Amino acid sequence: HLHESNTANDKPITNTVLDIDIDKDAVYRQKLIKFIRGYNEDDTARKHMGDILHAAPVILTYKKGATDGVGKEQYIFTATNEGYLHVFDTTTGAEKFAFMPKQLLKNIETQYLDNETGGHRYGIDGQLSLWHDDLDHNDEVNGAEKVYLYLGLRRGGRGYYALDITDINSPRLQWKVDATTDSDFSNLGYTWSKAYLAGIRQEVDDPENTGQTIKQVQKVMIFSGGYDNNQDDDTQITANIDATYGNDIFIVDAKTGSRLWSLQSSNVEGAGDLNHSIPGGMRILDLNRNGAIDRMYFADTGGNIWRLDLNEELNEGDSNSSKLIKLASFGGTGENARKFYNEPDVSLFRHKGKSVLAISIGSGYRSHPMSTEIKDHFFTILDRSTFTPIDTNTFTTLQLTADDMAKVTLTMNAEGVKTLNYGALSDNDLLTSTKNGWYLDFASIGEKVLSDTITVDGVLSFTTFVPQANPSSTPVEDLCTAPATQGRLYSMRLLTGKPAYDLDWSNGNPDVNDIFVAVSADEIPGAPQRVFNPFECSNGECKHAVDIRVGKKLLQASSYDRGYLEPVYWTDPSKAQD
Repeated sequence: HLHESNTANDKPITNTVLDIDIDKDAVYRQKLIKFIRGYNEDDTARKHMGDILHAAPVILTYKKGATDGVGKEQYIFTATNEGYLHVFDTTTGAEKFAFMPKQLLKNIETQYLDNETGGHRYGIDGQLSLWHDDLDHNDEVNGAEKVYLYLGLRRGGRGYYALDITDINSPRLQWKVDATTDSDFSNLGYTWSKAYLAGIRQEVDDPENTGQTIKQVQKVMIFSGGYDNNQDDDTQITANIDATYGNDIFIVDAKTGSRLWSLQSSNVEGAGDLNHSIPGGMRILDLNRNGAIDRMYFADTGGNIWRLDLNEELNEGDSNSSKLIKLASFGGTGENARKFYNEPDVSLFRHKGKSVLAISIGSGYRSHPMSTEIKDHFFTILDRSTFTPIDTNTFTTLQLTADDMAKVTLTMNAEGVKTLNYGALSDNDLLTSTKNGWYLDFASIGEKVLSDTITVDGVLSFTTFVPQANPSSTPVEDLCTAPATQGRLYSMRLLTGKPAYDLDWSNGNPDVNDIFVAVSADEIPGAPQRVFNPFECSNGECKHAVDIRVGKKLLQASSYDRGYLEPVYWTDPSKAQD
């Protein structure tokens, strides 16, 4: 409920809603409600806010009619595992409002009894997305503009919520999706995927009342099928586990939440081959730039990479020429039981007048980061059928396994001396090689990729987590006596796999020692981030430098000239070679 809970009137909040014993009375229910509203039993503030794990905050500015900068209000939206979406005034720090989804009320008692029972509950743990219909393109909400906030629960549940926050003084619940109660979304798993705002083409009645229908772009939200927590089973770490749900993609009306299309409900060729959940979301593309999506790339917990060619005019009831193609299969069992938990990074470049797409992603068992049983890798593959459909009847060139890829092997001895072997890429890059991709074989036991990758200026940057930083260490069962962990940042040339930057700041020239740099200890590092610096103009030329940074201290890894790049992808690989 968006309104405040009323401790004097407990009728709307029953024992069933709170998931507590039926014999608990109204006094006990009021204790729980008072607790979750931030008060101790003596009505003093308990001064506590839930942990923020995966839900990164977003900031929104509202313009209040002034033209000189006065009269603006700015708010930060952040979600916690206590179950709240909190909204704070960025100037005063005062809370504007807080929203807790009804399905998370069942977690209150566990938090109230935390000192007695222990255990952690997940609340709103998913990523936040904004749709601001910014008519005047000034990044401020004003006039007739509308703004909606979308959030998933991640491990908190199998649902998405949309809030209309156009009027910050009167927010309202726009719609919700709950897989446990809505049959249209019964195949939706735990909602790890970000909700993506995009467009599809739809037939609508002509607004000129001609009696005809016209085709226009409709705003939609897209999210992947999510996570199936059967992957959490620590007795099957080296197994390849099919999903009971989550092997799907959903497209919903951005304003109503009604399902318009799903991969498994729409007669899509190849959809029956998708048997694993998709926690990491998708890379969504509009390749012909007409405002409607026509391509997606995603990966699953079975170690597969997929390409989805979409008919722009989606119609769930008919076969509509959309097609799902498995580009690569890098999973299996035993040490090959690789799993993808992230969205792949996709970059576009031109070679000899032809456009080529590169898809890059690393594997890693996010549910068991300390595991050492699986041999994980970082992969880059090329899709040369950029603007043309793939004929599945003759499709043999890209159905890759690890054996079809160029292998880049990193070794490191006990003193930390690194060696790189490039195999089939020793004297070539991917454009001149017979291979359609390469993969990096990590040096350390259990090293894995647990975050997204970014591609900038022909360079891949990604982080890894090493459960045992000493390469000669042997696995241990007692985590309390385990060796120190390490987070690493890699920066590698997209087409050659070679070190890209002088990460150790030694001589300005990248060498084997610059393949990675340690960025953290005893923690899992996040994804590299682009930091956009102010424009700098001199002698009639303007440059927009952008840093690549990683870690809680924002360690700068490199800097490049934004003026050289297009906004989404790089276009000249010849300037990015060694």
